[in-house]
Amino acid sequence: MSIPSSYNRIVLNKAPIKEVNFNYGEESSTFRIEEVSFDENSVKDGEVVIKMLYLSNDPGQRGWMQKGIDAERMYLRILENDPIITLGLGEVVLSKSSKHSVGDKVTGRFTWQDYVIVNEERITRTIDVSLGLPLTSYLGPV
Repeated sequence: MSIPSSYNRIVLNKAPIKEVNFNYGEESSTFRIEEVSFDENSVKDGEVVIKMLYLSNDPGQRGWMQKGIDAERMYLRILENDPIITLGLGEVVLSKSSKHSVGDKVTGRFTWQDYVIVNEERITRTIDVSLGLPLTSYLGPV
């Protein structure tokens, strides 16, 4: 699989106070789509590139990005201009890791992006695809 020279990611543009504004391109839009350049040579030892296949969209994310919430109450915080944090499932497409190989299906806390570059320690599970379960089974509560 070839790796593109750029990928898209969704970042928090304006932290919502009440309602989320889904009108991309507006100054007050909650989210913004960014195109990010990518160079395979920037991947370091111990890192992998993952093509995201599924991203979880959970109620907790709303609180993480809410404006005016006391940061001391949050175990996770998304700041304006940061990619949206999520649980995700993807396929390793480039590996400089001794723990993960190209083709591995993996889960972890990633971000809303087409591709993510992460340290191998950020991967929480390598999926045993021989079990024949749908990949979406691995994003559920079990």
